[in-house]
Amino acid sequence: MSDQTYLSQRIMSLQAELNYFAESSRQQQIRHNSELSRLQNENRNLQTRLGVLQAENNTLRVQLEAGLSVISNLEQRLKFHLKSLVEQESATAEAA
Repeated sequence: MSDQTYLSQRIMSLQAELNYFAESSRQQQIRHNSELSRLQNENRNLQTRLGVLQAENNTLRVQLEAGLSVISNLEQRLKFHLKSLVEQESATAEAA
């Protein structure tokens, strides 16, 4: 086999190998792009869900604060009424 024939065959072989690697790389890039797109979509969905959960959390926080305020108010009223009852009992006991 002449050097020229050998070099020609070697070039064709390298071209075929290069084409294989180029196609393999292209297919891998397609898979990566698809996975990236899926992950970006999932991220958008999670961010949307996070926004909803934060809004729900804020609503619950406001409701909790309102409930605690009501409880505090009722506690103060109960203390006042208990104090009045104790004073009333004391006055009744002293009168008797």
